[in-house]
Amino acid sequence: MTELLGSRSLLFTDNPYHARLRGLVNRAFTAQTVAALRPLVAGVVGDLVRAADPAAGFDVIADVAAPLPVRVLCEWMALPPALHDRVGPWTHAIWGLLDPGMMTAADFDRVHEVVEQFVEALREVLVERRARPGPDLISRLLAARTADGDALSDEELVSVCVMCFVGGLETTTSLIGNGVLALLRHPEQAAHLRRDPRQAAAAVRETLRYDPPLQSTKRLVTADTVIGGAAITAGDQLLLCLGAANRDPAVFARPDEFDLTRSGAGHLRFGHGIHRCLGAVLANIQAEIAFEHLFGHLPELALIDEEVRWQEDTSHVRGLARLPVRSRA
Repeated sequence: MTELLGSRSLLFTDNPYHARLRGLVNRAFTAQTVAALRPLVAGVVGDLVRAADPAAGFDVIADVAAPLPVRVLCEWMALPPALHDRVGPWTHAIWGLLDPGMMTAADFDRVHEVVEQFVEALREVLVERRARPGPDLISRLLAARTADGDALSDEELVSVCVMCFVGGLETTTSLIGNGVLALLRHPEQAAHLRRDPRQAAAAVRETLRYDPPLQSTKRLVTADTVIGGAAITAGDQLLLCLGAANRDPAVFARPDEFDLTRSGAGHLRFGHGIHRCLGAVLANIQAEIAFEHLFGHLPELALIDEEVRWQEDTSHVRGLARLPVRSRA
């Protein structure tokens, strides 16, 4: 099944298969459907912050940013409660496949075992959901049909669900953590957000430009071309440095400054073309509501320690391992 995640995944397939798969999945991931998750996200954020102890101090990553996307996806998929504490560790293990150069043989064995467990659990959910469909994401994916009756196979649907977690947990967690850190280190920008919570959307956009969670990605060249005077041949692999592109002084004035008033145009936030991030809207919503709550409801939120610790087990994602803060509320 590990190999199947690649052959049936939106991340790793091209047209015409990708277009078919994306067309079916898009029927469940409509903008209206995702926007309707705002109350769910707000409720989860509120629960997580209330469970923390702002006055004594809490870890933005462990207490808010990491559990938020797990709980939102589990609730949207209506997964059994027994799975809620398991999908996070499973996903973190599978994420390693996107950075195989940092994995050992034992890591690969562990990931294979994890994938089998995850897939088997989801297959059981499919059986239950076919018998009792609801408004959840899995039911919507099961019901997705083209005009000629094409539908997702069970293998494709399971792969989509697994990749929702793989693509949406680490990146959303890092987006929230990187944004909170940037705002705390730029108090004048945090003040804009506190005065006007509508600035949360701008804070998300600027975080994605200034300190994006996905720093690089690979692409396979499909036709001979020339980039910057260098000849690129069809079949070559390119490493695209999104973090550098988002600081390009030819595109952005004062590229190294964090500025919520900056125009949102030109950012390579969620990729481009057919592989643009499927969960972009949901990631935006989660980060917006997290920023609104943390800076709107916790006065004088501040870093406990200026020495922050970054993740060291990935070369593609830039994210914090921990972010201790406190507030007088």
